[in-house]
Amino acid sequence: MQAKDVDAARPYLLMDHFRMEVMARRSRSAGQLVEFVTTFVRFYELVTSVEPKRKALALSTDELKAATQVGHTRPPSCRKHTHVPQLRIFNIFSIPDNSRM
Repeated sequence: MQAKDVDAARPYLLMDHFRMEVMARRSRSAGQLVEFVTTFVRFYELVTSVEPKRKALALSTDELKAATQVGHTRPPSCRKHTHVPQLRIFNIFSIPDNSRM
């Protein structure tokens, strides 16, 4: 399955009469061919959208395995974003009350 084949089929999918119901009225074989082309293009779109996600998942899984073997709890790509700001808690009783003066 190549991108050039799918790109060549796309203009036909935009035509009003390039539907299985319409073509099947003329010829049963033509209707099945339209269904094949439509399914072929949808499958190609699905495969091309899933493959990058599959690669990203494999990379994240490898990073997680490497991080857990070293003893870290976060993957290396997340370590630079782990700064947590320090909270300062003031004791409300140590602040002088100027209203009584």
